[in-house]
Amino acid sequence: MILLKKMFRAHFVTLALALSLLVVLLSCSNMRAQPSFRPQQGPRPSTSEGIVATNDPTGPVRPVTVQQAAIGAASGDATMAGEDVYKTYCAMCHGVDGRGTGPVGQAFNPPPADLTAAVLDQRSDVLLFTFVSSGFGRMPPFQSDLTEEQRWAVIGYIRTLRK
Repeated sequence: MILLKKMFRAHFVTLALALSLLVVLLSCSNMRAQPSFRPQQGPRPSTSEGIVATNDPTGPVRPVTVQQAAIGAASGDATMAGEDVYKTYCAMCHGVDGRGTGPVGQAFNPPPADLTAAVLDQRSDVLLFTFVSSGFGRMPPFQSDLTEEQRWAVIGYIRTLRK
């Protein structure tokens, strides 16, 4: 009888441990359902106010006219501001010189666009604005990180890289 009680107790303890382990494992299964992001995949988390220039997106990229594009990209002050924005947001991939040789961009295959290439002369400012705003390939969208003026300023600065 004592042997039977010991066996029952041993099985009971084993069963209790197995059930406890099962409960623990089942409670961790929600880890697979948590959101995760791959590099350069949106939506990107917001930054703290005042650390990086941000603004809330008000919707899709507003259509612009060719005249607005020319005014936005040609302003001298905008080009100077564009250099600062470029160095903060773009140089890590496209490189300080715009040739696609930035420290992060070197790991990409295919590499980031060479912003000094002659083919860029065939791209309109509106198209480049769309690329900066909405992203292109591995390039993330910057519509929610940069104001419209900052994006136009970057286009103006990019146009000076080839000269």
